[in-house]
Amino acid sequence: MKLKNLIFVTLILVSCGGNNNSNQKSFTPKDRTTVEMSESERRAAIEAKKAEKGVDLGVALASNDLKLSVMPPFPKGDITEAISERIAVKLLHLTTANGIGGLNNVPGFALCASMDEVDKKLTSTAPQKMVTKYSISYSVRNLATDDVYASYEQEVTGVGGSWEEATINAVNEIENNVHIQKMLSIASEKIITWYNENLETFKRQVSTALGTNDYAYALALINSVPEKAVAAFEYATSIHDGVMAKFKLQNASKELVAMKQAILASENTLSPEVYAHLSLIPADAPEYKEALALSAEYENKVNLQREKNEMQKISEEERKHQLEMAQLESERMMAQYQSDAVSEEIQKLERELEYERRGFWGSIGSRVIKLVDSF
Repeated sequence: MKLKNLIFVTLILVSCGGNNNSNQKSFTPKDRTTVEMSESERRAAIEAKKAEKGVDLGVALASNDLKLSVMPPFPKGDITEAISERIAVKLLHLTTANGIGGLNNVPGFALCASMDEVDKKLTSTAPQKMVTKYSISYSVRNLATDDVYASYEQEVTGVGGSWEEATINAVNEIENNVHIQKMLSIASEKIITWYNENLETFKRQVSTALGTNDYAYALALINSVPEKAVAAFEYATSIHDGVMAKFKLQNASKELVAMKQAILASENTLSPEVYAHLSLIPADAPEYKEALALSAEYENKVNLQREKNEMQKISEEERKHQLEMAQLESERMMAQYQSDAVSEEIQKLERELEYERRGFWGSIGSRVIKLVDSF
């Protein structure tokens, strides 16, 4: 089996702006009361709540160990890029609702959705409305090998004053349900089985990436492994720090340039981005000494600006907070690096997938991070 694995994601694709859902219910706090129940009554109440919500907690929890990306339909026809992005957010919500997904990793498997129009008509009464019906095919797959681990189809219908609005309202019908939960649970087990049965293949994938000094892609592969795939996870964990060190050394000059740009953009105010770039420059890199000097100079300028504004100098507590924020920012940056590496790998594959479009894939890395940021 040919596997240059790791594909998409993740935590995947593009974010869309606000969803103006007029049907959204407001939250009104209520006083909590305690009701004495027998064990049988308690079980019955839990089952009733599951049925009411359409949630199978057993299925949802079975998927907790997996990191999964999402992949929306390629924009075409009434499915604009904005609507594709909206679907991406919906898919991300489906994965997180079922205990799946990792913000800062780039897993090798994705929840994909294709959307085909099955009916389109105008209402016969005034005011005239547009009605459109779509068939949505969900699948959890390894996009590099095109292996499908589980799938599910459903129809959604939307009504609106324009075809775009009707399509948006149809997309709004995408909600978590027992069928999606079951699909994700089945796929989770099959993905873990893949790692268990293809450990040597996985190791070769990582070795190939390391052999070409593609450390970002190697990290993406390593970070995709779920803990339940014990042998693969132990292998990935054992080499992670070494690969990360090589990655940082390889990208130190790039991070130094980015750090200088972040300092200029900060306009003499504290910015976690400055410290994030500094954290990605290792102590054994030739650029490290210059980066430290820049950091000290930067903080001095920030303090001078604060003195002019009659503000307190940088405190240890504030510096600690900035470093905590920088950690989050550096994780986002690492996700970007890995997403870009995966995007490049996808474009190398000599296979026609429904989703494959050069322009679309080319911008996938930044689209992934936009989704993560918005979520």
